[in-house]
Amino acid sequence: MKRIISVILTFALLIGVAPLAVFAGGGNDFPPVPCVNEGDPIRGEGDLTFNYTGDAVYIDFYSGSAGIYVFESTSDLDLQVYVYDSDGNLLARDDDSGEDRNFKCYCYVGFKTDVYLWVGGFGSSTGQVTVSATYSDVTGVELKHYPDKTTYLPTDSSPDLEGLVFEISYRNGDKATWIPYDGRWSTIDSPDGVACRAEFDNEIQAGYENGVTLSCYGYNFHYYISVRAYYFDEARVTRMPYRTEYIVGLEDRSFYPNGMLIQLYKNGSPVETVNFNNESEQHPFVQEFVTPEEYALGDNEVTVRFTNGVTAELTVTGIENPYTSIEMVKLPDKMLYDITPTGFFFTPDLTGGVLRINYKNGDHYDYEFDNSFENMILGHYYTYQFENWNLEVGANTVIIEFCGMTCRFDVTGVASNIKGIELIKLPDRRDFYVGETHPSIIGAKLRVDYVDNTYKVITFDKEERYVDGFYIDFWFDGPAVVGPNTATLWYGGYSATIDVTFHENNIKRVTVAHEPNKTEFGLHSVILPEDLDGLILNITYNDGSQESWVYSENNGRFKGADVFYSDSIERSGYNPIELDMAGHPATLYLLAKDFFVMSHKIIRNADANGSNANVTFYLEDGDSINATFPGVYEGDYASGYIGIAGFGNYSYSLYRNVVQDGVKGVHLYAFGLNNPIFIPMEEGGAMKGDMDGDGEITVADALKALRIAAKLVQPTEEDIALGDVDNDGEITVADALKILRVAAKLADASSLG
Repeated sequence: MKRIISVILTFALLIGVAPLAVFAGGGNDFPPVPCVNEGDPIRGEGDLTFNYTGDAVYIDFYSGSAGIYVFESTSDLDLQVYVYDSDGNLLARDDDSGEDRNFKCYCYVGFKTDVYLWVGGFGSSTGQVTVSATYSDVTGVELKHYPDKTTYLPTDSSPDLEGLVFEISYRNGDKATWIPYDGRWSTIDSPDGVACRAEFDNEIQAGYENGVTLSCYGYNFHYYISVRAYYFDEARVTRMPYRTEYIVGLEDRSFYPNGMLIQLYKNGSPVETVNFNNESEQHPFVQEFVTPEEYALGDNEVTVRFTNGVTAELTVTGIENPYTSIEMVKLPDKMLYDITPTGFFFTPDLTGGVLRINYKNGDHYDYEFDNSFENMILGHYYTYQFENWNLEVGANTVIIEFCGMTCRFDVTGVASNIKGIELIKLPDRRDFYVGETHPSIIGAKLRVDYVDNTYKVITFDKEERYVDGFYIDFWFDGPAVVGPNTATLWYGGYSATIDVTFHENNIKRVTVAHEPNKTEFGLHSVILPEDLDGLILNITYNDGSQESWVYSENNGRFKGADVFYSDSIERSGYNPIELDMAGHPATLYLLAKDFFVMSHKIIRNADANGSNANVTFYLEDGDSINATFPGVYEGDYASGYIGIAGFGNYSYSLYRNVVQDGVKGVHLYAFGLNNPIFIPMEEGGAMKGDMDGDGEITVADALKALRIAAKLVQPTEEDIALGDVDNDGEITVADALKILRVAAKLADASSLG
């Protein structure tokens, strides 16, 4: 009978309903279920050990003081805990028993409040359990900013917490900002691993009082929301999306609403404007976009369907695929593949190959593959792979797919001439901290022995993962626990083992003591390491000691490893930037300003190298920016960063020798725009560095620039235009050296200016 009562009680608690009998008498009048310390409650901090028999039990706990307590178990049993005060109010719960872990429950306890813990499990497992009651290192939680959304529709199923900001205070005086940036959540872990919750108080209904409760570290924050019935009866598109053309057969069912405005009306009067600023965020009124299953040439109707049945219609254009076929007009440099003992390859190496894309108008575009990881051509993704993952000796087929078209060519598999590998120099870093997941290969030297008794030494000065056609895999062999471990390096079907050591990650907490000098960036901007100048972190260790860590003074490195890799700002509002402090995560929040390009005007075409195009961009708020895009090309691809005053750094990429309407130019990708900007290239003419105008860059050009830099020759305006390759307004020795590197074939001409 006791087992049945326990099961019923467990089920009732799981669905959030406290058993009515529990608090019928108030005070200590709990039901007749096992109470392990009846008459001898824990007072203040302390431990209690008991044998759990599978029945739900109560623990009578008297705090004696106000504060945030941590209740946790030290057993391997799958347990759950609910914490009540003596009036039957649920203070906190930890019911993630499916995670197969000990419970850990944070709970704010009022001064001299009787507290009761209900401990139970899903199964009949039994064993010894120790429950500890200790003060938390967290001393308070302040809600700095309530969620932005306070008006809901009856169809909303969970609170929207965009804009929510908590500030957590710790015993040593630290304060940490926490922004639950996941938006909609019912349960989410705080930076300290505490399960916090956000829930509607009841099923929300229009015309009734509705509320949301946020539970965080045992504190409850309550605010009211309004739920409104649908108040509009008509919707009209008042501004078209930025993109209105779709390739028939390739982009069926696709629709990009970014830039669209829809005006909502009630009885013929406008009541609200729906602005589709970010295509990844859908307005709560919008139920779906209805597109044709297959786009047709010309006009196609797209319907925006709202949750109350109202619709708005717009017309987009279906266009023919401008391409007819693809073919390899130059095969890659690598045509022979060593078949390793496993025969397994990840991807073919296309470096040096040229893919021709044929247009319907008779033009074509030749794309030369390089060793970059770029996977777009002319703004469209392409894929390439072996027809079979496991290569064999003899012919093996490579398949390239682009815009629904494919081409094939064969490479030859030959028996691997590798007979073994040996690490003749170990990596520089062999000490790691628990929490780190990837070993470092920098500093290692790998000797590769071949069957003809020759060998090659590969030196790793960066985190390379692909050398001479073979993928290098490198991983920790065992779980990250303190003590000795091994890492395995795999290359060409052979492996080598390295001894490594894991040290205790004794960091308890990392908080921001001083934010970077710049905290606001434009949407789609890229955060670079130098953007974190001014950042100071407080590091608290498990033994209570602290360290003030200054980002710039440590060159962005902590315990031998970079803490930050560039990240991008892709959402309005606060963006989390993750830092890795020797395996311990730390989060910095940076604010994104809206940055939407509405239109553009080409001020200067790209030069004959496809570089230095100048474009003015007009923004949504009426402002404009002007930017020049230099291109240092590898093949026909170039990329870089430009700085926009007040907004930050933006990445861009260029593809040159694109033919559009018979005009050769470049495609510019920047600012998160869906479509590239076509910019014509100047045909012929003088190019940067060609000081004597003979059409090529030679040592003579470098010598002329050097004579001008040495003040031996007075430059003309044309000399400065051609020889000032770093664009600082004068010709210096630095310009001459850059021209000389191009003349010596050590750099591409596109690197000049």
